[in-house]
Amino acid sequence: MAEHLQVEFIQATPSQNLLPSSAEASDSTMILQDLKHLSTAWQIQLLKASQSLDTLKIEQLLTQVPAQYAPLTQILAEFVKGYRFDLNH
Repeated sequence: MAEHLQVEFIQATPSQNLLPSSAEASDSTMILQDLKHLSTAWQIQLLKASQSLDTLKIEQLLTQVPAQYAPLTQILAEFVKGYRFDLNH
């Protein structure tokens, strides 16, 4: 298949970069705590948008987050910019 498509497949090797940093672990804890304050309907919409990689929908949902949860909005926006949809659910 690789010859037909004229592509070269490479296999990534595990690295420490794939492991969450202590900052990411801290962010995850804060995200979970702050998400509890948002409606279940909103959380479901975020989950569905993350699963379908719908960046526009996620960005639209982030505009609905109350200002008191600005750090949550910033972290989730960074995840979207870095295509880290795996961290949104």
